[in-house]
Amino acid sequence: MTTTRWCSSKRLARNRHHLDAADQALAQWRTEWDASRWFITADGEADKTWGNETIRWHPLEDWLEIKLPAALAKYANRPFGRYRLSCLVSWPYRGGDVAAQATNGAVRYDITYKPARDRWYIDASWALHAQAVATLDQLRYGSVVSVDLNVGHLEMCIRDRPGTASKVPRTAAATATDAVSEPSASRRRRRLRS
Repeated sequence: MTTTRWCSSKRLARNRHHLDAADQALAQWRTEWDASRWFITADGEADKTWGNETIRWHPLEDWLEIKLPAALAKYANRPFGRYRLSCLVSWPYRGGDVAAQATNGAVRYDITYKPARDRWYIDASWALHAQAVATLDQLRYGSVVSVDLNVGHLEMCIRDRPGTASKVPRTAAATATDAVSEPSASRRRRRLRS
């Protein structure tokens, strides 16, 4: 039994059958279809240099290297079948977080091509480690934020350990909509709009 898998998006497949409605020529659609297959993904490895063996980004020097498959090794410009991009690579948004993770742990990189802009994009992602949840005794030790939800307003203030409000409470107008009552009257779910 043969199974066919579509690697591209449903939107592209639908657009192919309705080019007029998508306002595209066949050549434009083919460019998007081909570009949707031009990607490189490499899952991170915590014990490897710069968090990944296949794609490496150096946070201080801003270079990016890709480990080429054996069939493309003749194009390598670095030792061990690696290709270093000729341009600098940086993350303008949360670059410090990416650098810290690349230095200390696993990083997944996704490189994709966007034909509409004629550009390549790289995304970095990683898993966050679970942190221990604070106990009630730990939470009671310091200041807490108290929230009072009443009909028509939401009031918040910071309280110290004995429970005294340390600042003037802040009030925001709020309306409860889509209220769903549960069997217990003390437990209700509401969506707030303020």
